[in-house]
Amino acid sequence: MNSGSPYIIQVIQEIKDSVEKPHRCGWLENMRSDEAKRARMRRYRDGAVKIMDLLRADLSSADIGAYEVHYDRLRDTPKNWYSERLSLAKKLWEYVLSLDERLSHNRVTSLPGAPAHMARPYRVY
Repeated sequence: MNSGSPYIIQVIQEIKDSVEKPHRCGWLENMRSDEAKRARMRRYRDGAVKIMDLLRADLSSADIGAYEVHYDRLRDTPKNWYSERLSLAKKLWEYVLSLDERLSHNRVTSLPGAPAHMARPYRVY
């Protein structure tokens, strides 16, 4: 399925909301420190994996390879290194969000009838 379809765009937004809402609302603040770090790490990791599955068909092999490097670093970090795993999961999440942002920009600028200035890259003189 094309990552530019309205359904996929909606699903991606729902994943983003479900990952970030507990942090915005402070739901994880009452948990013990290590427990909260594990919960945040899982949310970032699981959200990144879900979004990546939806975007994969529209990404280059270089983008996929960079994602796999981030994911492998997280996977290979010992389970009891809570702060490190949280940091790596957040980097993975941010990388996947950057891919989605870039694809979103490409979707907008490639729409039929988009203003001509949006369809051309900017020139630097």
